[in-house]
Amino acid sequence: MRILGIGNAIVDVICKVDENFINQNNLIKGNMKLIFDQNEFKKLLSNLKIEKTISGGSVANSIVGLSQLGTNVGFI
Repeated sequence: MRILGIGNAIVDVICKVDENFINQNNLIKGNMKLIFDQNEFKKLLSNLKIEKTISGGSVANSIVGLSQLGTNVGFI
């Protein structure tokens, strides 16, 4: 292996929401929010439909890009 990436594998959850949802959940429009608590995640999603999930994280994305260029890589 030529490069080993160590980082967080983050999953983006894309949902359509209105202004009321943002205000009721103390969210900031245009920002991301990391959620580590499963109960908080379930509460936020209880009235939402997930449109799309996208895996990522800066290290994971970099490792994927390097692998697509033919570099022998790994990810932890």
